[in-house]
Amino acid sequence: PESEGLPEGWEARKDGQGRVYFVNHNDRTTTWQRPETAKPAASAAGGPNAAAQHVVQEKMSKMRGVVERYNAHLEATYGGARADVAKGLPLSGKIRCILQSDPQDPNPAPVPLGALVHQLGYHTSFGLCLLLCAVPNALGVSRLLPGLSFLLGLPQLILALQIGLGLERPYLPQALLTMPLSHTPLGSLMSSLVAPLSASAEQVLKPRLSFLVAFVGRLPLALLLAMLGHPMGAQFKALTAAMVALGMVMKDGLILLGCVFFVLYSFGVVKFAALLLAVAALKSMKWEKFLKF
Repeated sequence: PESEGLPEGWEARKDGQGRVYFVNHNDRTTTWQRPETAKPAASAAGGPNAAAQHVVQEKMSKMRGVVERYNAHLEATYGGARADVAKGLPLSGKIRCILQSDPQDPNPAPVPLGALVHQLGYHTSFGLCLLLCAVPNALGVSRLLPGLSFLLGLPQLILALQIGLGLERPYLPQALLTMPLSHTPLGSLMSSLVAPLSASAEQVLKPRLSFLVAFVGRLPLALLLAMLGHPMGAQFKALTAAMVALGMVMKDGLILLGCVFFVLYSFGVVKFAALLLAVAALKSMKWEKFLKF
């Protein structure tokens, strides 16, 4: 029993008088004083919360791995010459470029949804998804259909989380990424309705102060959308979220800046700053490298 709890390589023995002494087999020495048990590495490194921090590190590491693999998968699978050609085009041009068939190819392969999502880019792809979620609530449709506000507000929160985690495009299951667009109702809808509407909007909404769109980092943008997109959000918040999405799609920094000021005015600068400070505090902890946005 005296040997229980001793460090590795130690043993408790008794001399001829029954006194307990301790043998260190590591360096072949003895002592009357009981050696202290070595503290667990996690506790020694970070105190009582080290184990919890280690768990968070592992989970965040796995999450970052998922994000990086998804980003790399989209780039490797759907990047290419056609994507390079359409890179500098406006939204309407990107849709037409990615959906049109190569006239020199007698048997063109069907264009998958993943190719379109990849080509739209970070701001445009997330902006279109946010518009799809926010516009019905902004128009008051949720008042006619109870529960619609929750059904559309929840995806907006998920999109905000994806932006904060570092996804370059909205996360879609593989079945949706490989869904063909060519000669399908969805592809026809994109080319005959979305592209013309985008072209009309581009005549009015020109890229203004585009550097502000890139200047607003992932974390502030994710917090901004989360504050506007809770499932039971009001109609005016949904309208603001739609304007944020429109600014992302059209690279209109003036609209985005106005929405930021509106949120700061409505929710209060203190609340918004407190959220940023809270996340900054998380980033300063031991798992800092796993929380890079």
